[in-house]
Amino acid sequence: MENQKKISIGILIVVILLSLSCNNKLPTKENQVVLAHQTTKIDTIINCSNSPDNYIATDNPLIFKSKRDHFLYLKRERIVKTDAFKTKLSKCEKIPFVFLIDIKSKDQKITCVGEVIDVKTFKKINHQFYEDSLSVYVFQTSPARYPNLVQLPLKKSDTEILCSSYIKDKSSVFWKSIKLEEADPETFRCIELKTNDNEDIILVGDKRHLYFFYEPMDQERFDYLPLVQKDKKRLYNKYYKKK
Repeated sequence: MENQKKISIGILIVVILLSLSCNNKLPTKENQVVLAHQTTKIDTIINCSNSPDNYIATDNPLIFKSKRDHFLYLKRERIVKTDAFKTKLSKCEKIPFVFLIDIKSKDQKITCVGEVIDVKTFKKINHQFYEDSLSVYVFQTSPARYPNLVQLPLKKSDTEILCSSYIKDKSSVFWKSIKLEEADPETFRCIELKTNDNEDIILVGDKRHLYFFYEPMDQERFDYLPLVQKDKKRLYNKYYKKK
């Protein structure tokens, strides 16, 4: 009787062990995931930000798209060096590449400064505008925009810089980098006037409108202008009086 109990207990232990063994036999992929999270070897679980496996190639051999955030990165080679203490390099330190996000690109193309600006002839015209041998540029911080330096689509030989950050050629008028869609370039000009307190004031206008920054000035805003009465009446009759 006692021998039968020992045999029964032995069989029960074997069954339990076999059951545990079967439950631990996960599919291959699951085993790999479990191992990756449980291993104490850091190099088998770390995901290096400079690993080419984390990036997708683009048409440009230097630019790669990240699988994590989908931003574009510039791929650069780097020299792998051991430190002064000759310690063992980590997995990431052994990768001879670095991926830089501090680039700006258009259509996955890199544009060098020399391809946009003629560095040799580039110079400042005033506090707002710059030029080189080919183009005119505006440096704009307000209204906020990026990039701050903008190449204006103006014909340089016909460009005329006006007052109060306005600039034009024969086909367009701009306030800073913003085009005045309704402006007439031929008649657009600065109008020097006096206030009721005999202070200088400058308005801008063409044959159709006065302008407030880059939009036609409405009558409500015009009515608040502290202009000398004769000038105000003259401008009112030209721009706001219903005909």
